[in-house]
Parts: sequence; structure tokens; C-alpha cells
Amino acid sequence: MLLNGINYRILCNSLTTTARIIFESVVKSEQIEENYILGLCALIGGDFVFLPPSLKIYKVAPRIWKSSSFHSPVLSLYLRVKLFMPNLRILSVDSRHSLYLQLRKSIIENQISATEDDLIILGGLALQAEFGDFNEDVRKADKIVEISLNS
Repeated sequence: MLLNGINYRILCNSLTTTARIIFESVVKSEQIEENYILGLCALIGGDFVFLPPSLKIYKVAPRIWKSSSFHSPVLSLYLRVKLFMPNLRILSVDSRHSLYLQLRKSIIENQISATEDDLIILGGLALQAEFGDFNEDVRKADKIVEISLNS
């Protein structure tokens, strides 16, 4: 699962496939250039745990995988930011956006706590990032559509 909500369904042999193989496959498919700030995680006990690259996937798989020869249960893995740079200016716009998505998701899911004042400031920054500066022309361009149901 990527930060932007895209899900990959990867069919593999869990006994031989490593976290590195899955990570590299997704990064290549998504053409993520600054992938050194990202890592592959599993949600274990409510916390995101970064998987060592050499870890075989079956070690974090659901228990039913180990007790059955039928491997249908889904194992959800997450591509998350693992390296926070001291200066965001050196990151590309795409990498900064990934960081924003992760912070937003972490706040929404209550993994990061913030004061009400901080949440208001972050909400304003999110609106600024999404819609840009106030523009009088855009406000005037809003459409009002009237529908009359009277015959």
C-alpha cells in the first residue's frame, strides 16, 4: 500500500521472496527516484515496523500461511518514509508530497499527537498546499446551478 492510496497485489513465493525484492519491484513500477527515504513496513501490534531488506516475507505473514498449504490470506505491507531529512529543500516535490501524505495519514490515524492549535495550523497549510493562494477570480468563477422541479 502506497501513501497515495494505490494498492499493489503482488503474487510471490513467500518462502523465497524478501522485503528487498518487493520494495524494488514497487519502486521500479512507480518510478520513484528518491527511494532512499522510503522503506517497506508491516503493521505489527499497531505500529509500523520497517522490514530488513533480507527478511523473507513468510516471517511476517499471517499465521494461517504457516499452518496451511493454501496461501490466500492477504499480507498488507506499506511503503512509508523512513528517513526524515533535516532540510526538505533538498528533496524533490514528489518526495515532499510523500512526506506530507504520511504525516497527514499519521495525524488522522492518531499515530502522531498534536495540539489543537498545531492541527489548525497544519489544516491551513494543507489547504494552502491543495488550493494555493487566495484568488479573487477563482472565487468569482464559482458556478451556481439552479434546477426547478416545478412544471
